[in-house]
Amino acid sequence: MTTGATERHDRRQPLPAGVPRLRLPQRRCGVPRPTHRVRVRIAEHRRWFHDALRTAVHDAGHPDPERVARALAILRDGAMMGGYLDDPRPIRTTLREAAENLLTS
Repeated sequence: MTTGATERHDRRQPLPAGVPRLRLPQRRCGVPRPTHRVRVRIAEHRRWFHDALRTAVHDAGHPDPERVARALAILRDGAMMGGYLDDPRPIRTTLREAAENLLTS
């Protein structure tokens, strides 16, 4: 495996220990197709979550709730992975600070 930012890992080779495997649950469940019921349910949940964020941001009076909702959803995705890999306490604090910054931007 190479370490360059623009180089890609040969997917035929196993990943070294400690490398996050974001697609591993998808492979284990055997749901590679976007039309599979599990993937459909995940997409429904993500849409629901995004809509809930957009509504909350709108209700808070932000002028661009769509942009902030997208950013918050991405921050949450990263925080979930970061909390899995590291101590979740500083991740939680950083996520809260980033969300507050977005809401005041």
